[in-house]
Amino acid sequence: PRVDLDDGAERRVLLGQTVPAPISANFSGEARAYARSGRFLGLVVGQPGGHIRAVRLFTTAAPSGDARARTAEIETD
Repeated sequence: PRVDLDDGAERRVLLGQTVPAPISANFSGEARAYARSGRFLGLVVGQPGGHIRAVRLFTTAAPSGDARARTAEIETD
């Protein structure tokens, strides 16, 4: 399933923090997390008490002056 995060939750998830699951999130196990912009952030897993935490994050960054995007995989275990 898909979980859409607001800006604050996006920042905290990208820092490896556990955040409250959005009210619209209704899933068990892993889900795909997306930023408000629609950018794929990575995989999250549901935690007790209605929270989620990152399992695996993906970041895409284009170096200044370089049109080619580099992708780095970040594992949060």
